[in-house]
Amino acid sequence: MSVPPVDPAAPTFIWGANDPLEAAIRAGDKPAALEALRPLTPTEREARREGLLAMGQQMQRSHWAGNFQDLTWGCPATPAQYSARDAALMVCGQPADLLERAVGRVVMPADEWAALCRTFGIDAAAWRTQLQKAAEATLRWPHNIVEVQRLVCAGLIDRPQGDAYSLGLLALPRASHWLGDNGLSTLLQQDPGLYQAALRLFDVEGTSEHNLAAVDKYSHRDTQSWTQIFLRGIEAGVYTRGQLLDKTLGTLAQDWPQFRAGWFSRFHQQLAPRLDEMTPRAGQYLALCQSRIPPTVTLALASLKALLQADAVDGEALLEALSGVLTSSVKAQIEAALKLIDTVVQRQPTLARAASAACVVGLVHDSAEVQGKVLQRLADWGLDDATRDRLAEHAAGIAAVHRTALAGLLGRTPDTPATPQEPPAPSPTPKAIGPLDPGRALAPLNDLDELLDRCAFVLENAQALDEFERVVEALVRLAPFAPDAPKRFAVVLKRARRFKHDHGPAYEISRLLRKVLAGEQVVSWSQQARQKWTAAQRAHLDAEDFLAWRIDDCMALAERGLGLAPVDAATHQRGFIAPQVLVQRAAAHHALRVVPSPLAQVQALLRLPAGTHAAECAQALPAARALPDTPFARALRHALGDDTPVSAPSGAKGGRAFQLARDLFCAAARIRCPGRDDPAVLAAFGDAGPDTGAVARPQWRVWTTHHEHSGQRFTHQHFRVDTQDAGPVAKTPLLLARHRIAHAPKDRDWLFWRFAGGTAALVAYAASLMPGNLDTHFAGAADDIGNNLRWSEAHWEHGAHLQLLLDPTVPLTGMACLTLALTLGTKEPGQAMLAVDALLQGRADGRLDAAALGAVLRDLAATPLPLLARYAKGFQSALRTEPQAAPLVFGLLCDMLCAGGDTAPKDLALLMELLLELSLTLQRALPAATHEALGRWRLSGKARAAQQALLARGIG
Repeated sequence: MSVPPVDPAAPTFIWGANDPLEAAIRAGDKPAALEALRPLTPTEREARREGLLAMGQQMQRSHWAGNFQDLTWGCPATPAQYSARDAALMVCGQPADLLERAVGRVVMPADEWAALCRTFGIDAAAWRTQLQKAAEATLRWPHNIVEVQRLVCAGLIDRPQGDAYSLGLLALPRASHWLGDNGLSTLLQQDPGLYQAALRLFDVEGTSEHNLAAVDKYSHRDTQSWTQIFLRGIEAGVYTRGQLLDKTLGTLAQDWPQFRAGWFSRFHQQLAPRLDEMTPRAGQYLALCQSRIPPTVTLALASLKALLQADAVDGEALLEALSGVLTSSVKAQIEAALKLIDTVVQRQPTLARAASAACVVGLVHDSAEVQGKVLQRLADWGLDDATRDRLAEHAAGIAAVHRTALAGLLGRTPDTPATPQEPPAPSPTPKAIGPLDPGRALAPLNDLDELLDRCAFVLENAQALDEFERVVEALVRLAPFAPDAPKRFAVVLKRARRFKHDHGPAYEISRLLRKVLAGEQVVSWSQQARQKWTAAQRAHLDAEDFLAWRIDDCMALAERGLGLAPVDAATHQRGFIAPQVLVQRAAAHHALRVVPSPLAQVQALLRLPAGTHAAECAQALPAARALPDTPFARALRHALGDDTPVSAPSGAKGGRAFQLARDLFCAAARIRCPGRDDPAVLAAFGDAGPDTGAVARPQWRVWTTHHEHSGQRFTHQHFRVDTQDAGPVAKTPLLLARHRIAHAPKDRDWLFWRFAGGTAALVAYAASLMPGNLDTHFAGAADDIGNNLRWSEAHWEHGAHLQLLLDPTVPLTGMACLTLALTLGTKEPGQAMLAVDALLQGRADGRLDAAALGAVLRDLAATPLPLLARYAKGFQSALRTEPQAAPLVFGLLCDMLCAGGDTAPKDLALLMELLLELSLTLQRALPAATHEALGRWRLSGKARAAQQALLARGIG
């Protein structure tokens, strides 16, 4: 039997085409609809309520013709149909029914409703009271303000007075956008009192979502912003300019958070008050100079400038107010305040000493330029004894370039020597901490109470990978558990069962817990997703895939209940395995005829400490030679430094035995030969790609693209790290999956971050897969961070890369230096400060390769990618935190200024001023290469002055 086609325009009736009420509503005949209800009893009318509500939903969908279900009304509903349906609903329904959102609704006026109440015997007073309560309750969601306003306009309720109504008014421009272009204007016309009610918005800070700044920023049309509403109110005579100006200044004085206070600063600019309007309010502008909100202070300074030019503000009062501005961290505000004081002194020379007393606090700013401007004014205006004493208090923080001027003001002899001194002897390099240091060992979990506690901890702290490793090892080794274990772990199991769609270690540990303690087999999220992917998508592996496969291996081993720890479980922090422990595990597995999965074997080898120089490897080698002859044992001996020749197994190269042996020996090569090729593995198995027998050789590059949009030209800087082609992933999955894969041309641009995943926990886990050689991991980190220096998109998981830089066992060389160099110039303050901490920590514990970092900074500075002003800020922060780092920063700045090219980078003056300061402080001249590079550039302004001062210091 064939199904007839659906006519999208065919109406769907609620009670049937012959029902008098429905027929009257569809005809838009309100009198007929009410007449159809007249013979019904109250109970019968109440029975019609659900149908009328469903009818309203049909009418609303009729305006959105996306599919045939949206046209079940048959055609777009008309205002007459809404009016008829609402009249029927007011008789049959409840007061709260009038608060449902409806595009074409025209609320019945109060007098008409009163007549309807008399006709149908409804208690109008009780009904109105219920409607008032329902309206105020619905304002818990501010976007319901439109329906409440309709009722206010119709006179059916009184205007609410609470804070909820004020929040609703804040949301009104955004909430009313679906009413059309003139929807908000119509509401204002219907309710003239709304203009006066809106004045309370100047006293309501609002919430993170509902405040004047956020509402106007995200309004769909500028004409529906509160800024335009208030300005139109002035044009209509509803408000006076003075009224709104007083409200604006009063709100700014409350120092709301900067984003919210910014609306009032911008509104003040929109008002553009005249001089005669500002003069009576001069005291308010003076008070705003003490604000902690920078835009508010900027507004006050601009207004005071106009008042001062008109001689409408007292000089002494202005000096007192500006004393607070001169302690600001905003350089432009200090400079503006100094110019105002200049004008005061010019007009009233008798205030020169008072001006000096006010200006001396500006020396707290760390900018040498600002300090120089303050000192010059102090010299011009003179000092009294009290001001000279205050100046002496600031002497320690004055830049070295101004020490001579400071000494002159204080009447002292400059204490800076005129000739360069020998640099201080370098401090002894601290002893490096090895990855297998006893203090970094992970204690096994043997007590069930402690295991329960650690399980709960890992479920709530997915990034705690050391605890994750302890829990995984204990759950597998201690299985099977006693029959009462599920009851004992009930709370943890309950929490574990809630991980339905989460990713990363917490989700995977929940799967292992449910399997080991409750016998529940849970398929990993990764496996579920891969069933829906194409073959090309499945070829791209990430850390989450390997984590899921590892947990599957652990489930299988725990189910056998042999008391064995997983061969790839970490024994030390950051994922390392002690060689002796790995040899013991290999012997125990072989004794019980347990063959770990190929992935577990490869993972176990990659977690050994890299480099056969480690004493632990030499100690473990005799026991490794005693292991039964297996591919894993042979690869393990090779990783530990054994001289046994490497050979490929006989048989086809594409066979399983060959692939397993190659995977194992490639992993062993990365431990035996970190940072270089392994000739023995290359000779036996050939070049399989980066991070196999051949070491990965990442290279980075920067390029620029342009595009035009809406008549504007936009420039974009791109950053990318490449290695040699990785080949098919299926052959050596764990090693090659971390690189771009050359399956097809369209897949060559597959980015590193896909391997690490989108969470900090997965980033940290990806780093633990090969903890002894992180160059490839940091290559991915650099690719991530280098393409988001402008912080165009929030990537908080990048902080996990930076936490690695703080670890005392991570050498800051190669790609780690590149990651550090990029992050020092990032926009996000938290990550930039982590980079500063890593720089100082690396210097303190001897891990930092200063020459390598300087070379990377030099090469980056030669590209248009970095913003040099951020580096100046980061280096200044490092010097404030640790002044002993001055020689390091001096060397890095010298390297950066050696960037090639005849065109000076933007913001070069900031770096040169900092370098000049360090040169004077350390009494060091520039290296020859830096001196030569500086001499090539043609500069002007502040950059030229710093250039000449540096060149004059000669070559060190």
